[in-house]
Amino acid sequence: MNWPEMNTAVNDAKNVLDRADTFTNQMASMIKGKLRSANVSPATLATLKRELQDFNLREYGWKE
Repeated sequence: MNWPEMNTAVNDAKNVLDRADTFTNQMASMIKGKLRSANVSPATLATLKRELQDFNLREYGWKE
C-alpha cells in the first residue's frame, strides 16, 4: 500500500465513523421513551446504564 492509498483508506474510515455517530444519535432520539414498551433485554439496559453513569445530567456533559 502506498501513501495515497493509505491516506484514502484512513479518510474513508473517518467518514464511516462519522456516519455511525450520526446514525447513533438518530437512533438514540428514536428510542427515548420506548425502552419499556419495546421489551429491551435486561443485559442491554444494564450496558446502557453503565455507560450513562459517566454522564453529568446537571451540566449536560460527560464526566472527565
